[in-house]
Formats: sequence, C-alpha cells, structure tokens
Amino acid sequence: MQHVLVPIDFSDNTDPILQTVENLATGFDSVIHFLHVIPSVADTTGWDLMREKQDHFANKYADEFKRINQLAVNLKDRGCEADALMLQGPVPEVILYEANRLNAAFVVIGSHGHGAVYQMLIGSVCEGVLRKASCPVIVVPCRKKTDEPLLRKDQAPQVQA
Repeated sequence: MQHVLVPIDFSDNTDPILQTVENLATGFDSVIHFLHVIPSVADTTGWDLMREKQDHFANKYADEFKRINQLAVNLKDRGCEADALMLQGPVPEVILYEANRLNAAFVVIGSHGHGAVYQMLIGSVCEGVLRKASCPVIVVPCRKKTDEPLLRKDQAPQVQA
C-alpha cells in the first residue's frame, strides 16, 4: 500500500487538490495523509513532540484541526483510506519530514502561482518541497475561474503539417 502526503493550507487551491487526490486514491491502493502545517520557526525536535501532544495542539487551533480531519472523513466516506495530522513548524521542512517519515510514494501539493518577484523575496512552500523532496511531487496549479479563455484564437500556436 502506498502512502500519499497531501499538505493542505485551506487556500483557494484546496478543492482542485482534493479532486486530484480523490482520483489518485481511487485509482491506486493508497493511504492519503492530509497534513496542515501551522507556520512557525520551531526546530525539528518539536514536530514529534507535537504529534504526541495532538490534543493540546488541537484545542489551540480547533478550527484548523476540525477542517483537516473533515477532509479525511469525507474521503473515508467515499471508500478511501485517509487520515489527518496537524503540526507546527517551518512549513516546507515539516512537509519534507513527514514525507520521509511516511516513506511517501509521492506528495500532492498546490501551487499558488505567485509572480517571480514574490518567489525571489519570499520563496514558496511548493518550490521548497520540489527542490528537496526524496519522492515525486505532483503540483496542482491554482487557477482562478474566469470567463476568459486561457488562449485567445490569435494567440494559439500555429501547427504546420
């Protein structure tokens, strides 16, 4: 059985990620592990401690804890094996740590699509995970719904026979 780690930040990209994960879970013999990371500057020794203190941690971040657990319940209701975990620490590092701990077959993560300046100044969780992951990473792009087509007819590439 494969383990699939799915970091969730409850952004606009959550629904497309869930659709992708459900398709993967039903197509493969996989256990889906939802992970919500509360950002902080905690060191790696704190992550295992927080796993042991889930009840205390869950009370402090009750809404997030309920939401991440509900994702697992919803997927279980559809016949898939799933669980949820919430940790606190530097987000990319926590995701990488959990992927290694689970021996994940792959990670499914969303990309917010920030511009180059944002990436240069702030960086991104997705980029940090992509650069250092020891397993394949599936990136689900965040696309805002719009009435405008992705390409206008005059922008379409010309195909020559």
